[in-house]
Amino acid sequence: MRETILAALKEYQLNNMAYEDEPDNPYQLVDLFTAPGRSLENGEEELFMLADFIAAKLTFEDEAASMEAQQ
Repeated sequence: MRETILAALKEYQLNNMAYEDEPDNPYQLVDLFTAPGRSLENGEEELFMLADFIAAKLTFEDEAASMEAQQ
């Protein structure tokens, strides 16, 4: 599940932001997550952490719903 979420986050482009020198090119989420002056790896690490967080939340909710259904 984490890999699917991570792939979606890496692919996502912001619809309300564009690169200053390329106004028709939507801004990548990974660029938004990259701290100023840092490499793109910094933004990718943030995306990994976000994907882990979302996957954990979804897994927990699935487990809770499954346990509730068994009761």
